[in-house]
Amino acid sequence: MDIQIEENYQEVFWKIKQLGLMYFIQDGRIYLDGAVSLFKMTERYGTALAKLLPTIMKCNKWSLKASILKKTMQGKRIYDFTLDNTRQIFSIEPDSNLETFDSAIEKEFSLLTFNSWSVKREPAVLKAGQYAFIPDFSIEKNDKRIYVEIIGFWTPEYLKNKIQKINLLQEKEDLILLVDKNLACSGSEFNTDNLIFYDGKIPYLEILKILRKYEERVVTETLKGLKTLKSP
Repeated sequence: MDIQIEENYQEVFWKIKQLGLMYFIQDGRIYLDGAVSLFKMTERYGTALAKLLPTIMKCNKWSLKASILKKTMQGKRIYDFTLDNTRQIFSIEPDSNLETFDSAIEKEFSLLTFNSWSVKREPAVLKAGQYAFIPDFSIEKNDKRIYVEIIGFWTPEYLKNKIQKINLLQEKEDLILLVDKNLACSGSEFNTDNLIFYDGKIPYLEILKILRKYEERVVTETLKGLKTLKSP
């Protein structure tokens, strides 16, 4: 099965982990498979894939493709199956739970605006090697999107896994890391230039400085493009 979703990323990946499904990310899609299914088709694993469907359908926009094994009088046959949010076959009630945050600093960040840049929570699923990485926020303006990850106090194991995923990201140049200064790390562990330490509050002005650099870069690239067009 391969799926494409918008929003609700955390819940989808939590369900994938709960069901014991194996996945990898490629070209913005999530491909689901399992070690067992590579060697023997089993109904048990297929049932686990089916249990993921209600969670997928809670997303605002989604689509999926799946290969389904069906037993017939002539034997076993595999059918291709497609479905997306435009076909209202089932009714899935949205969760009534209020939006929750991992920390007070995340909640505070969600309420901010950075001049003409807007803030969006959990905006995308990014590929980090064979893993999925869901940044906490994005800061967006026109067609430009800068991701933001807030790294607060967690266990050493969590921090190790976080560092590993971030260093595997392909979009590191468009990522701002906000790291709690009380963590046992120097910052050199993260392979990124846009790293800011914070102490109890969001370093608003430092984030603005980074955003201005992106704006200046866009202007410079635009001017270069205009000069190229005017050249004989």
